[in-house]
Amino acid sequence: MSTDKIQEIASFLRTVKLIMQLGKSEGARFTLATVREKNLQTLAVLELDLSDVADVIMSLSTTDYSEGPLKDSTIKGDLWVFGKVVKGSEVYIKLKVIGDNRNQQVAILSFHQPERKIGYPLK
Repeated sequence: MSTDKIQEIASFLRTVKLIMQLGKSEGARFTLATVREKNLQTLAVLELDLSDVADVIMSLSTTDYSEGPLKDSTIKGDLWVFGKVVKGSEVYIKLKVIGDNRNQQVAILSFHQPERKIGYPLK
């Protein structure tokens, strides 16, 4: 994988983490798609709350990268896919940054056990 691509992934993660950190002082700056049953089910099975989800997102690194940026057909912006082992279980994580520059949020669209094998091109 090219150095430019790795830098693009790192830049996305820096943006996500900055938004998440701002949320600690200003109030929630991330949302989890709780309308997705598999997200809620994974939280229940792994005994996680939203604070734990935020910690997992903050711990992501370029080696957790799977794919992206992918075009989102429903909401403007790119989707990024990561995977992470949480409490001994692999979790599929799909993120996007939404909002304008003054009011950005991290949208966690997927946070569930994978339905297929996750590839990690940087591991």
